[in-house]
Amino acid sequence: MYVCFDRDRAGEVGAEKVAGLLPQARIVRLPEEVGESADVTDFFVRLKKSRGEFLELLQQAEPLPLPLPQQSRGQSPVPNNRSEIEALKRSVRIEEIARRYLELQPNGQRFIARCPFHEDQHPSFVLYPESQSFYCFGCQAYGDVITFLMRIERLTFPEALDALRKIASPAA
Repeated sequence: MYVCFDRDRAGEVGAEKVAGLLPQARIVRLPEEVGESADVTDFFVRLKKSRGEFLELLQQAEPLPLPLPQQSRGQSPVPNNRSEIEALKRSVRIEEIARRYLELQPNGQRFIARCPFHEDQHPSFVLYPESQSFYCFGCQAYGDVITFLMRIERLTFPEALDALRKIASPAA
C-alpha cells in the first residue's frame, strides 16, 4: 500500500496525480495540531505520538480521489502502452530539442552545455546522443527527451507527449 499524508483537503490536487499513477494508494489525514505544511515527522516530533497511535492513524486511510480525465483539461490522452511512448521518443532526437534552448558544444561523442536547471558557471550538463539522455553533474538532473521537455517548459507528462507529437508531425 502506498500512503500519502495530508493535513487537509487542499493537498488532494497532488494526491489526484498519485492516484492516477498508483490506484491502490490511500491518503491519511494528519491531525490539525501538526500545523501548516506538516508531514508525518511532525506527527511524531511535534505531537510526540507513539508508533501505536501512528498505526491507528493508518487504519483511517481513505482511497485517493480519482484524477480528472486528461481530455477534460484539453490535453491529448496519454498513450496506454509503452511502445507508443518509445516510438514517439525515437521520432525526435534529444539533441534537436536541446539545441532550441542550449548552446551545445561537441565533446567527443557527447555534447556539453551550461545546465538550464540551475545557476551554472561552467558546463556541467552532458547530453548523450547514443542513449538519447542527459545528465547534469551540478544538480543531478537527468532523463530523456520527455523529461527534458517537462523540466525546461514546466509541462506535465501528457503535455510533453503532446509537444513531441507536434514536433514529430509538424503538419498535424
